[in-house]
Amino acid sequence: MGPAIIVKEACSKDEVRAAFLIREGVFVREQKVPSELEWDGLDDRSEHLIARTDMGHVGCSRLRVDGSDLRLERLAVLKEHRSKGVGSAIVRHSISLAKRKGAKKVLVHSQVSAKGFYARFGFKERGETFMDAGIEHILMELELEG
Repeated sequence: MGPAIIVKEACSKDEVRAAFLIREGVFVREQKVPSELEWDGLDDRSEHLIARTDMGHVGCSRLRVDGSDLRLERLAVLKEHRSKGVGSAIVRHSISLAKRKGAKKVLVHSQVSAKGFYARFGFKERGETFMDAGIEHILMELELEG
């Protein structure tokens, strides 16, 4: 069993900065997403989650209310911490938070390469694939029970 993973809402400026640094590393540097697409102006209207282990901050996501739905966006895990349960912990925390907020669905624009990951949590594919930042994506949604 790996190190304990703690996922929480990023409350301090340092935690939000850590989330932004993870996104910068994963999306902009590793996946070559243009900065102007990554920094889309929605961060101020969103909640940010940060995941940490005894190795420090290792993953993050952004949550945004969209009507009665919650959008799970910008899920990123540092390369050396992937396949260790960090992404799963972030998704579980996001679903729990969505339920507490009374959301009807959780929506995610999944990279096609990650759709199997989201399917394990019950997310279903909706519609056709589309390109975003030069990467193929698909809308996936999880219906939440009242």
